[in-house]
Amino acid sequence: MHTNLKHAVFTALKFSNYNVPIEDLIQTAFLAMWEASATFDCRKGKFFNHAYTHMRKALNFIGITLPHMITVRPLINDIPRIKRFQKSYLQTHGVEPEVEDIAKALKLTEKKTALILQAIAPVYRVCDTSSKNHYQLKFI
Repeated sequence: MHTNLKHAVFTALKFSNYNVPIEDLIQTAFLAMWEASATFDCRKGKFFNHAYTHMRKALNFIGITLPHMITVRPLINDIPRIKRFQKSYLQTHGVEPEVEDIAKALKLTEKKTALILQAIAPVYRVCDTSSKNHYQLKFI
């Protein structure tokens, strides 16, 4: 399998037009090759042909889904800072801070702050309480 790693990089480079970081594509290709090694049968053909099918399927999937996901990795260091600021702001002012307040206080861009807040926001489900116009939010 180690001899085919350059093929995984080459295959990942073919999918670089998906607006996905190349590191993610290469890692996906490596993982797909690893999975292909578990299902490979040497009587049915060459390993690379079998692995290429797995890599292509995985890279197509990641190319379709990943651009619509939020990448939290570069933002991870700012999450505790934002949570601390939100807590202290709520205690002193009695209301939740706006995105602009957080961005200004922590010297972040508003876009980056909004992405972080979106990533750490709890997910709620709207539940009907079987009365007219009365809904309840439940934490999932």
